Amino acid sequence: MESLIRRRDFEITSTPGFTEWAHEQKISFAISTYRVGAVFLLGSYPDGTPSLQTAAFDRAMGLCCLQDALWLVTQRMIWRFQREIDFSSAENPRSHDYVYVPRLGYPTGEIDGHEIAMSKDQGPVFVNTRFNCLATVDPEFNFKPLWQPDFISALVPEDRCHLSGLAIRAGKPKYVTMHAKSNQAQGWRDSRITGGLVMDVDSHEVIAESLSMPHSPRWKNGDLWILNSGTGHFGRINQESGHFEPVSFVPGFARGLSFHSKYAVIGLSKPRREHSFQGLPLERALEEHNRDACCGLEVIDIETGESIHRLRIESSIMELFDVTVLPETRCPRMLSFTSSNYAHRFSFQHHGELHQHDAPSSNLATLNPQEASSAFQATFTEDPADMMAPRHLPEKTAKALNNLGLLHVQQGNMAEARQCFDQAVTIDPKHAGAWNNLGNIFQKQNRLDDAITCYRKSVAADAKYVRAFFNLARAYEAKGETSEARKLFRKTLEIDPNHLEAKNAMKQS
Repeated sequence: MESLIRRRDFEITSTPGFTEWAHEQKISFAISTYRVGAVFLLGSYPDGTPSLQTAAFDRAMGLCCLQDALWLVTQRMIWRFQREIDFSSAENPRSHDYVYVPRLGYPTGEIDGHEIAMSKDQGPVFVNTRFNCLATVDPEFNFKPLWQPDFISALVPEDRCHLSGLAIRAGKPKYVTMHAKSNQAQGWRDSRITGGLVMDVDSHEVIAESLSMPHSPRWKNGDLWILNSGTGHFGRINQESGHFEPVSFVPGFARGLSFHSKYAVIGLSKPRREHSFQGLPLERALEEHNRDACCGLEVIDIETGESIHRLRIESSIMELFDVTVLPETRCPRMLSFTSSNYAHRFSFQHHGELHQHDAPSSNLATLNPQEASSAFQATFTEDPADMMAPRHLPEKTAKALNNLGLLHVQQGNMAEARQCFDQAVTIDPKHAGAWNNLGNIFQKQNRLDDAITCYRKSVAADAKYVRAFFNLARAYEAKGETSEARKLFRKTLEIDPNHLEAKNAMKQS
């Protein structure tokens, strides 16, 4: 692996030749990450060196590129960007060839929108995960429902089946992925390991099942490709048998799939520590392949199944949501509302002529390393004078505080982590993950009684939380209460019969 981009607390590495390959293919990549709240545009300058530009958007998720338009799903909005020639930097030898400018926005509210795709007749169609349906934008309302699974009895904000992905075929929505066939609020969580399925939108027929948290269905060359994310496999659905046929194992939670020619570009994330990501087959698959989970991209030749290039992001960023190839675009940038640049770029038609104006702006390529690092960090900082700018300070919600606490744990800031977990359970006393994480802090401090109290509250909030039961057993074992520990190890195995750590603990005790 070679270093492509290196900045303070941030480095992108890749297999040798990745940038040259993308440059020769005349492509670049747009990558979304909702935890950081950003879109990365990765490409190459005219001189062949790698380029990276970031644009901040709250909870950036689904991406879709069609000709000169790029669509983006964010926390409360769906945005349409127009690709325009980047005339502002045309004379710079390390210039951008195109800029994506926000031209249209639709307020949706917090619908937990996932993937988005373009339909020939219905325009942008997106996965409305919270309301368990496919929808399109509506100038008068938050969204316009288009389709729902036949087992969903009502369009209510309960995320019953965790609709996750959408495939377009012949210009129409044709296939969707979901995590479970559930009509109960959050019911998919009980079936996330093997309850995933692919459904035909037209017939409501289940064409593939027994999948693990599937994502990103795509129709390509007469085949339906998907990411069986919970197992770490990229493959196709056999249209005769309905079986999933793995083509490649990828080292991470795969989510986000885009094609260019015979190549599949796959987004990878490190599995989160939340309950929904615990106990997945991916954990065992990583061990069997002797691989660590990665955050980055994998480029697969779909004819051979071989990985021809890998890209890794080494930073506090552990999650990517979507990736899309930007064809005929080598070095793009994107205007975000966190910068005043979008307010000083103008293009309009007048008397049949195109007029374009752009105020001078700093270019990272012209800055020294220290200035470039500061400018990079600034892309995630809100411009206080811009009331339209996304708010990137963590929201005071239990989920956000729990996530922030986990980040502090990774960085070794245990006091700050404990404070975050404390606040999370104060806001939401039934947040099983935060109670478990707070118990882990106490366990490391050898405050076993406090740890046991937290683990007890965690399993009371979620009676199937395997990790909390196992941690509770470990805490009793550390206190020397082996009888109680064995009961809890057995309980762990009742929930997850393949829990290797619990099996080993039973053998040793």
